[in-house]
Order: sequence, then structure tokens, then C-alpha cells
Amino acid sequence: MRWLSVIMATVTIACGSALLVWHHRATHSIEAGAEATRRAVVALNSQVRFRAAVSRPGLDAPEEAEVQTQVNQRGWPVTIEPAWFGTAPPVNRLTPAGCPWIEIATGGELHRTNPNVRVALDRDTASFWYNPALGIVRARVGPTATDEQAVALYNRVNATAVAAIVEAPADVDDAP
Repeated sequence: MRWLSVIMATVTIACGSALLVWHHRATHSIEAGAEATRRAVVALNSQVRFRAAVSRPGLDAPEEAEVQTQVNQRGWPVTIEPAWFGTAPPVNRLTPAGCPWIEIATGGELHRTNPNVRVALDRDTASFWYNPALGIVRARVGPTATDEQAVALYNRVNATAVAAIVEAPADVDDAP
């Protein structure tokens, strides 16, 4: 009987220790992924601003010809090219592997500063979202245990203050 108590205590301590190590590693992994993704958002936004600045209509800068890109009527690049970053385009470490790299906002999203859907739940949702009307890049986050955690993570990596992880499209009528 005493041996059973010792075995149970040993198993309990071992399981508790393993759980503590697992939790620490998971937390560290999320923190590292959030910081890497935050830096990726900064790099993308910086490149968008740089390309907009050197691609203004009428800019006479022949030495800058290789960095000029097509801009829209508001002066922002119409798209973001992975080639702008050499061999290592920014990566979102919070979304599932295999997600498309970037989604370009169109239509009703062009007035938004954040995408309607801010969590990439599957491999069909892009890791990043770019609004060419406003020159804004946002990173989506991967699934979390709660919506509150997802909102906090989204706000952290994008330096925003959204209240919800999903926002209804502006053209949706909420009336019954």
C-alpha cells in the first residue's frame, strides 16, 4: 500500500513537471512568434511607405528606377511583391503553415484599417492583409483558446486596438 502511494506521488510530480515545461515552451513559442510577426508587419509597412515615396508620379530619380512600383491614385502600391524583400520575405509565425502570403483588400474593404476576419483558422486565409487604398498591412493571428486572447494578440502584433476578432462587413444590414 505504501509503495502505491509513493508511485502515485512520483507519477503526479512527473506529470506536473512535464505539464509545467510544456506550458513554458508553448508560452515562449507564442511570444517568439508574436515578436517575429510584429517585426514582419513593421517591415511590410515600411516597404509600402518606401515604395510609395519613390514611385510618386513625376519623380525624376533614375537611380531609383529598380525600386519604383505601380501605385494607385492615392499613391500607394497596388500590391506587395515578395521580391521587394530579396530571398526572405516577411513571415507570419502565428498562422497555420501553408496559408497564402498576403490578401489584397478590394471593394467594401478599401475603407477599413483592419480586415473583417482577423484570425486565420485554415490554410485558405492569408497570413497578411494589405489595404492599397490606405497603405496599411495587418497580420492575422492563428487560432487561440479564447477570442479575448486572439484580440490581444492581434492588437499586439499590429499595434491596433480592435475590440473584436471578427467585424461584420459594412454593407451587411443588421436589421431583422
